Amino acid sequence: VMEKSLRFHIDKDGDFIVNGDEDTWLIKGFEKGKYSLWHNNYVKTAPRERYITSGFHEQKVKGKKLKDMFGYIAMYNFDVHLAGEDRKIEIAEKKEKARIREERRMKNPIYRLFKRLKAKLLRKCSKK
Repeated sequence: VMEKSLRFHIDKDGDFIVNGDEDTWLIKGFEKGKYSLWHNNYVKTAPRERYITSGFHEQKVKGKKLKDMFGYIAMYNFDVHLAGEDRKIEIAEKKEKARIREERRMKNPIYRLFKRLKAKLLRKCSKK
């Protein structure tokens, strides 16, 4: 918290706000003793740029310890976040390419014949 110069305050609605260098965070759940972390909303203006807007969206970070929330906030970096998104896109693209390859194979009459023969052979072997 000290290294990242995080600043805290309670807003007019009683929400616990954490301000970092670039981002604003909201920690909810004090009344229940189970916290949830919310991050400022933003709009991507370019592949690696963003514009901070109003409001918050929930992060998938929940817990019973404030130090866990502060740890996530301190470690958050938009560039690292984008790298994670890039990996998700890369995985989705690989899956789509594999789907297209399989679709092309299925249209190939020789491949379909081989598949039918293989199924027939497996049925014969399972009967024995």
